[in-house]
Order: sequence, then structure tokens, then C-alpha cells
Amino acid sequence: MDCHLFSQLYIACQSRESDLDEFFRHENQACPPSLSQRGSLRFGSKSDLLTCFSTLSSPTKDVSELDVDCCVLDGAVIVQMLNPGGSRNFEEYVKTIFLPYLQSVLSKVQRLDIVFDRYIKNSLKSTAREKRGSGTRTRVVATTKIPKNWQEFLRVNDNKTEFFHFLAESASKLFTMANK
Repeated sequence: MDCHLFSQLYIACQSRESDLDEFFRHENQACPPSLSQRGSLRFGSKSDLLTCFSTLSSPTKDVSELDVDCCVLDGAVIVQMLNPGGSRNFEEYVKTIFLPYLQSVLSKVQRLDIVFDRYIKNSLKSTAREKRGSGTRTRVVATTKIPKNWQEFLRVNDNKTEFFHFLAESASKLFTMANK
């Protein structure tokens, strides 16, 4: 699709005695072709990555048996994985579900990092989020009741941003108390 554009850039690079290695060292498109298809996010299945990881470790060794010092967790995955269950408000969710999970992980390592997503407008991934639908905006403070429809709550970027901030503050207090 971009053959004409690249041929013009290549010719311009030659006529100006530019370094072609330097030219091809940089992205020449707004959306990287490895992630997008004509400006839209390329979809795939995360399970396709398992074949790549299978060669990195022995299939007989369980992850819980590994001797590690640090663990890095995806905060958004934790939130998707840990449903609020019977929690009445966000504070109860943090105290009875989120922090106990982190403590169980923290008991096995010296360092625990949690990475949360950022939701940038007009990003390539925003088109994928729009396809999932929308929900109702809910203000996230300790005393706010947990929404009945958890998935609908998580479809609103502002909800997740505020909720992730709330979780990060709670987790940082836990880590400070645990001297980790």
C-alpha cells in the first residue's frame, strides 16, 4: 500500500546523499505495520504467544517452583481476574480482595511491581476499546458502591483510570508497611 511513498522517500534519500541505514532505522508511518492494518489495530489471539514462550522454559517446571526476587503484574489483568464478589464498596474490594492477592504474591518475592494501563485518546488501541461498547461513568472513592455490572464499569476509560489510581495508592501503602 505504501510502495509509492517508500519509493519516493528512497529516491529522495539517494539524491540528497543521505544514509539509507539511518533512514530505515526509524518508523516511517504513524501506525506501525506490526500493530496495525491500514490504521486500524491488528487483532489476534494472546494464546498465539504461548508457542513463543514454550521454548523459553522447561515444560515440566511449574511457575510456582521458580526462585525469583521480583514479580511484575499487569494491574488491568488483576482487576479483570479479581471480580468484586460480595464487596459493597471500593474500600471493601481493596481490603478483602485486591490487597490479600497482592500480599500472597509479595510473600514470595522481595520486589513487586504493578503496571497499570493508560488510556490515551486517539491512540491506535482506542478503536479496539470503542468496539467493546460503553458503560456508565462512576466516581471512584472508598465509599462508592461497587457497580452491579462490573464489566460495564470497566468499559469506561475514566472509571478505570480513577480506579487504577485508587488501587495504586492502596498498594503503595501496603508495600510501605511491608518494607518492600
